Amino acid sequence: IPFGPVMRARARMLELRGLVAPGQTLEELVVIEARRAR
Repeated sequence: IPFGPVMRARARMLELRGLVAPGQTLEELVVIEARRAR
């Protein structure tokens, strides 16, 4: 999905740290659900 406002604002910093590719504007999301044992 396209970067949202937070990722767009941080994209340059993430590029400089090598966490995203230069010019990258898409991301994959993984949703994990956790439940506490009762």
